[in-house]
Amino acid sequence: MSRFTSPDGGGGPFGRLRVLGTWYRPLPSRWLFTARTEFGQIFAREDLGLPEALRFRTGGDDTVRGYGFEDLGPTDAKGNRTGGRVLWNGSVELAHPLTARVPGLLGAVFVDAGQAAPRWSDLKPAWSYGLGLRYRSPVGVLRMDIAKGNQADRPRLHFSVAIAL
Repeated sequence: MSRFTSPDGGGGPFGRLRVLGTWYRPLPSRWLFTARTEFGQIFAREDLGLPEALRFRTGGDDTVRGYGFEDLGPTDAKGNRTGGRVLWNGSVELAHPLTARVPGLLGAVFVDAGQAAPRWSDLKPAWSYGLGLRYRSPVGVLRMDIAKGNQADRPRLHFSVAIAL
């Protein structure tokens, strides 16, 4: 729990909780299943004006592919991103080696979903689907994904490095 003083001079305590869970499961015939979910919530009085840097947004390489980094979340009347007090995102992915000669090169299919909102009753997740390539290198898993979000105009290309498994 921290204490924040807003620009109008009012202040009060607040807490920010974020929980992330990931599950990896090898399946028969060298398939790999991955599921991930993340929840976040800010605990504070409704009238406590928290800075945008403390609020939640989502979207991007490690959350909801098909959208830019932190492109998902509440906006003000002018369309500026303001961030939310609650967050949920999740993903399911299925991967398989593309060839027996190079078992570290995998193809993947995935579905992601998530959103940030002022409160849980306002949360309406955006979702995306896509295809990807994975290469298990000595520095970690190199990922290249192409994803299309249901609220996006066109597919988006993502590159990232994940933890080595």
